[in-house]
Amino acid sequence: MNILELNNSIKIRNQFIFNSINVLLPEVKTAFGYNDINAKKFIASICKLITFWFEAYYKNLFSYDVISFLRKCVNEGIIRKEDAYLNESLGFYDGIFQKSFAEKFNINATGMNNYKNFIIWALKQKEFVGTLRIINSKETGKHSLIVYKQNNSLFISDTSSRGIGVPFEKFINEKNFIYFTSLCK
Repeated sequence: MNILELNNSIKIRNQFIFNSINVLLPEVKTAFGYNDINAKKFIASICKLITFWFEAYYKNLFSYDVISFLRKCVNEGIIRKEDAYLNESLGFYDGIFQKSFAEKFNINATGMNNYKNFIIWALKQKEFVGTLRIINSKETGKHSLIVYKQNNSLFISDTSSRGIGVPFEKFINEKNFIYFTSLCK
Protein backbone atom coordinates (compact mmCIF):
# COMPACT_ATOMS: atom_id res chain seq x y z
CA MET A 1 0.00 0.00 0.00
CA ASN A 2 1.15 3.51 -0.69
CA ILE A 3 -0.49 6.89 -0.37
CA LEU A 4 -1.05 7.18 -4.12
CA GLU A 5 -2.75 3.77 -4.30
CA LEU A 6 -4.82 4.55 -1.21
CA ASN A 7 -6.05 7.89 -2.42
CA ASN A 8 -6.45 6.77 -6.05
CA SER A 9 -8.58 3.85 -4.90
CA ILE A 10 -11.02 6.44 -3.61
CA LYS A 11 -11.44 7.61 -7.21
CA ILE A 12 -12.24 4.16 -8.61
CA ARG A 13 -14.44 4.36 -11.71
CA ASN A 14 -15.02 8.08 -11.04
CA GLN A 15 -17.71 7.28 -8.49
CA PHE A 16 -16.41 9.07 -5.44
CA ILE A 17 -13.62 11.52 -4.77
CA PHE A 18 -12.98 12.93 -1.32
CA ASN A 19 -13.49 16.69 -1.35
CA SER A 20 -15.40 16.69 -4.63
CA ILE A 21 -19.16 16.58 -4.21
CA ASN A 22 -19.54 17.26 -7.95
CA VAL A 23 -18.42 13.74 -8.88
CA LEU A 24 -20.89 11.93 -6.66
CA LEU A 25 -23.73 14.45 -7.03
CA PRO A 26 -25.03 13.40 -10.48
CA GLU A 27 -24.90 9.71 -9.55
CA VAL A 28 -26.80 10.26 -6.30
CA LYS A 29 -29.38 12.39 -8.10
CA THR A 30 -29.94 9.67 -10.70
CA ALA A 31 -29.89 6.73 -8.29
CA PHE A 32 -32.27 8.24 -5.74
CA GLY A 33 -34.27 10.76 -7.78
CA TYR A 34 -33.05 13.77 -5.78
CA ASN A 35 -32.84 17.39 -6.80
CA ASP A 36 -29.51 19.21 -6.20
CA ILE A 37 -30.43 20.34 -2.68
CA ASN A 38 -31.53 16.91 -1.47
CA ALA A 39 -28.58 15.17 -3.16
CA LYS A 40 -26.14 17.52 -1.41
CA LYS A 41 -27.86 16.93 1.94
CA PHE A 42 -27.68 13.16 1.37
CA ILE A 43 -23.96 13.30 0.50
CA ALA A 44 -23.19 15.56 3.46
CA SER A 45 -24.74 13.11 5.91
CA ILE A 46 -23.13 9.83 4.78
CA CYS A 47 -19.56 10.17 6.09
CA LYS A 48 -19.98 7.07 8.26
CA LEU A 49 -21.24 5.02 5.33
CA ILE A 50 -18.67 6.33 2.86
CA THR A 51 -15.74 5.57 5.17
CA PHE A 52 -17.15 2.09 5.78
CA TRP A 53 -17.58 1.58 2.02
CA PHE A 54 -14.10 2.88 1.28
CA GLU A 55 -12.36 0.71 3.86
CA ALA A 56 -14.27 -2.44 2.87
CA TYR A 57 -13.78 -1.80 -0.85
CA TYR A 58 -10.11 -0.92 -0.44
CA LYS A 59 -9.49 -4.11 1.55
CA ASN A 60 -11.44 -6.20 -1.00
CA LEU A 61 -13.98 -7.23 1.62
CA PHE A 62 -16.79 -6.67 -0.87
CA SER A 63 -17.15 -5.49 -4.46
CA TYR A 64 -20.02 -2.99 -4.28
CA ASP A 65 -19.40 0.25 -6.11
CA VAL A 66 -20.39 3.20 -3.95
CA ILE A 67 -23.83 3.78 -5.53
CA SER A 68 -24.75 0.08 -5.34
CA PHE A 69 -23.65 0.08 -1.70
CA LEU A 70 -25.74 3.16 -0.86
CA ARG A 71 -28.71 1.74 -2.77
CA LYS A 72 -28.43 -1.52 -0.78
CA CYS A 73 -28.34 0.48 2.47
CA VAL A 74 -31.50 2.37 1.46
CA ASN A 75 -33.34 -0.69 0.10
CA GLU A 76 -32.64 -2.73 3.25
CA GLY A 77 -33.71 0.10 5.54
CA ILE A 78 -30.23 0.59 6.98
CA ILE A 79 -30.45 4.27 6.06
CA ARG A 80 -33.49 6.39 5.30
CA LYS A 81 -33.70 7.58 1.70
CA GLU A 82 -35.14 10.98 2.61
CA ASP A 83 -32.21 12.10 4.77
CA ALA A 84 -29.52 9.36 4.75
CA TYR A 85 -29.70 8.98 8.52
CA LEU A 86 -29.09 5.56 9.96
CA ASN A 87 -32.06 3.57 11.15
CA GLU A 88 -31.40 3.79 14.89
CA SER A 89 -33.81 0.94 15.62
CA LEU A 90 -31.26 -1.46 14.08
CA GLY A 91 -28.90 -0.78 17.00
CA PHE A 92 -26.11 0.87 15.05
CA TYR A 93 -25.63 3.45 17.76
CA ASP A 94 -25.02 0.88 20.49
CA GLY A 95 -21.32 0.57 21.15
CA ILE A 96 -19.03 0.81 18.16
CA PHE A 97 -21.07 1.39 15.02
CA GLN A 98 -18.88 -0.49 12.55
CA LYS A 99 -19.19 -3.84 14.36
CA SER A 100 -22.96 -4.22 14.08
CA PHE A 101 -23.07 -2.60 10.66
CA ALA A 102 -20.23 -4.76 9.32
CA GLU A 103 -22.13 -7.90 10.29
CA LYS A 104 -24.81 -6.92 7.75
CA PHE A 105 -22.13 -7.46 5.08
CA ASN A 106 -20.48 -10.54 6.63
CA ILE A 107 -17.46 -8.46 7.62
CA ASN A 108 -15.78 -8.39 11.02
CA ALA A 109 -14.86 -5.17 12.77
CA THR A 110 -12.53 -4.61 15.67
CA GLY A 111 -11.89 -1.36 17.38
CA MET A 112 -10.93 0.70 20.37
CA ASN A 113 -12.32 3.78 22.01
CA ASN A 114 -9.27 4.95 23.97
CA TYR A 115 -7.03 7.48 22.20
CA LYS A 116 -3.83 6.52 24.04
CA ASN A 117 -4.38 2.81 23.34
CA PHE A 118 -5.03 3.61 19.69
CA ILE A 119 -1.79 5.61 19.40
CA ILE A 120 0.24 2.85 21.08
CA TRP A 121 -1.31 0.24 18.77
CA ALA A 122 -0.91 2.42 15.65
CA LEU A 123 2.76 3.10 16.31
CA LYS A 124 3.43 -0.65 16.53
CA GLN A 125 1.84 -1.36 13.13
CA LYS A 126 3.87 -1.33 9.95
CA GLU A 127 0.87 -0.16 7.89
CA PHE A 128 -2.91 -0.16 8.33
CA VAL A 129 -6.12 1.40 7.05
CA GLY A 130 -9.11 2.01 9.31
CA THR A 131 -11.87 4.41 10.27
CA LEU A 132 -11.90 7.09 12.93
CA ARG A 133 -14.98 8.57 14.55
CA ILE A 134 -14.37 12.06 15.92
CA ILE A 135 -16.20 15.01 17.38
CA ASN A 136 -16.59 17.47 14.54
CA SER A 137 -14.90 20.73 15.50
CA LYS A 138 -17.13 22.76 13.19
CA GLU A 139 -20.35 21.53 14.74
CA THR A 140 -21.66 19.73 17.75
CA GLY A 141 -21.95 16.57 15.65
CA LYS A 142 -19.67 13.66 14.92
CA HIS A 143 -17.71 12.74 11.82
CA SER A 144 -16.05 9.63 10.34
CA LEU A 145 -12.87 9.62 8.27
CA ILE A 146 -10.20 7.25 7.01
CA VAL A 147 -6.95 6.89 8.97
CA TYR A 148 -3.87 5.05 7.77
CA LYS A 149 -0.19 4.57 8.50
CA GLN A 150 2.50 4.76 5.89
CA ASN A 151 6.25 5.32 6.21
CA ASN A 152 5.94 5.44 10.01
CA SER A 153 3.49 8.35 9.89
CA LEU A 154 -0.26 8.55 10.48
CA PHE A 155 -2.50 10.27 7.93
CA ILE A 156 -6.19 10.96 7.42
CA SER A 157 -8.28 11.22 4.27
CA ASP A 158 -11.59 12.95 4.69
CA THR A 159 -14.89 13.29 2.85
CA SER A 160 -15.18 16.78 4.27
CA SER A 161 -12.86 19.77 4.39
CA ARG A 162 -9.81 18.26 6.10
CA GLY A 163 -8.30 16.92 2.87
CA ILE A 164 -6.54 13.83 1.54
CA GLY A 165 -3.27 12.52 2.95
CA VAL A 166 -3.24 15.05 5.78
CA PRO A 167 -0.97 14.42 8.77
CA PHE A 168 -3.03 12.84 11.55
CA GLU A 169 -1.93 15.27 14.25
CA LYS A 170 -3.17 18.28 12.29
CA PHE A 171 -6.80 17.43 13.12
CA ILE A 172 -6.95 14.45 15.49
CA ASN A 173 -6.28 14.60 19.22
CA GLU A 174 -7.41 13.03 22.47
CA LYS A 175 -10.24 15.56 22.89
CA ASN A 176 -11.95 14.86 19.56
CA PHE A 177 -11.19 11.12 19.26
CA ILE A 178 -14.23 8.89 19.82
CA TYR A 179 -13.18 5.52 18.40
CA PHE A 180 -11.16 3.65 15.79
CA THR A 181 -12.33 0.58 13.85
CA SER A 182 -10.69 -1.78 11.40
CA LEU A 183 -12.57 -4.13 9.07
CA CYS A 184 -11.51 -7.65 8.09
CA LYS A 185 -12.97 -10.99 6.92
